[in-house]
Amino acid sequence: MKRLPSDERKEEILSKALAIIFESGARSLTMRSLAQRVGLSEAAIYRHFRHKEDLIQNLTNQTCDPLLAEGLEKSDPWEALQKLMQRQLQRLSEKPQLTAIIFQEELFSEYPQIKQKLMAHQKEKKELIQSALARGQKEGVFKPNIEKEIFTLIYMGSVRMAALNWKESGFSYSLPKQGERILSLIESLLKEDENDGAGD
Repeated sequence: MKRLPSDERKEEILSKALAIIFESGARSLTMRSLAQRVGLSEAAIYRHFRHKEDLIQNLTNQTCDPLLAEGLEKSDPWEALQKLMQRQLQRLSEKPQLTAIIFQEELFSEYPQIKQKLMAHQKEKKELIQSALARGQKEGVFKPNIEKEIFTLIYMGSVRMAALNWKESGFSYSLPKQGERILSLIESLLKEDENDGAGD
């Protein structure tokens, strides 16, 4: 096998591991099956990852990238909500197999630390969404009577369901374009209609 720089080999191993989870589920991923898929010895795999949990933790990091929310905390409220969803859906669109991590519930029960990481990531997104909503309401950009908890459920739930439906369709359409339609509806929920209160 061609000798690769350590970083490239690590990325190759992660890619093959993700493919196994995507194709057959998390329980099908073993260091032996991974070594066979990559074409290396198990010892070679262990030089890059201490154990299976370490490997899955690295895969989880790809779905919990803090850069997805970078620079959105103080930006225009509607722009923040748009970009957060667009970045999430674009990331999945570029690497569809990441849906295998998002929707593999068995990973969470087997590895509590991974569950905690995902929950912390969800909490950060929730806080960003609610902060943008609060700022928009304070600035008079968004309707004042929208409940933050309900809005967060709608926003985050729509991202998750969009990704799930896209996965179940065999990735047969553009996920970012689906996101544009979702954002259009969310915008209509958030903002006052320009014609509201207008006379005849």
